[in-house]
Amino acid sequence: MLMEELFARGIMMMGPAGDPGRPVGVFNPNFLAGLAAARAAEMEKFRWLAGEWTSANRVPATARSPAYIDTGAATFQLCEKEGWICMVGRDGRERPRITFDAFSRQWIFLLFRNLTSWAVVSILRSAG
Repeated sequence: MLMEELFARGIMMMGPAGDPGRPVGVFNPNFLAGLAAARAAEMEKFRWLAGEWTSANRVPATARSPAYIDTGAATFQLCEKEGWICMVGRDGRERPRITFDAFSRQWIFLLFRNLTSWAVVSILRSAG
């Protein structure tokens, strides 16, 4: 069972509820502190991505289209208290794109956003 696993792994523990004398399951503060440190360490690995980038992608010819070069430019910066790597739009707005979820130990890439939700794609599972 999920709750049994969370308690067995030290992720949750018994702690105070709003009503004194009635303990309930709460997240272990020591475990949560470890998550923040793990996330910060992993985000540091992607700090090199911050900056201005240009790209040129050679697209080969097909039976219906000629070969061409698709060019682009993007600016990335750390944002949200260095918890995200954001793409910076021409309007200066930061759009979150990449983060590390320390709980699942996975890198998360937000591919696109429509009016109501984000499409989330996990791009890499961290070792360990």
